Amino acid sequence: MIRSGVICSACCDTCREWKEVDLQALAQVKGADYDLWGKRTRCRITPGCKGWNRFYCNGRGRLEPMRD
Repeated sequence: MIRSGVICSACCDTCREWKEVDLQALAQVKGADYDLWGKRTRCRITPGCKGWNRFYCNGRGRLEPMRD
């Protein structure tokens, strides 16, 4: 994704806020082979939000969910 220039964003199912994911920083922490497909994490976009962040990538000219 990094080499291809794909943009990855996270969206919270509760606060409905969006944030672009820093893929370079993620790769440094988790390793270059880390995969966001099907992953979710507690909201880190809005302080105090108890929602879940899901990941989306810019495929086919629009943001596509990174899950089945």
